[in-house]
Amino acid sequence: MGKLIYLIITRPDITYIVSLVSQLMHAPIVFHLSIVKCILRYLEGSIGSGIAMINNGHTEITSYSD
Repeated sequence: MGKLIYLIITRPDITYIVSLVSQLMHAPIVFHLSIVKCILRYLEGSIGSGIAMINNGHTEITSYSD
């Protein structure tokens, strides 16, 4: 689950289900494992999706506020 939680940084489409499953990890059962396997199958089928994080050489951070 730790790796899936880390993966939600670049894959916001799995954020909700990963957060639900991670709440159940204090007492996991076989059904929870099947949900994790479904998430992994989904990720395998959509490898090209996600947010691309590339290094463009800029280190400047810009923010806006009211």
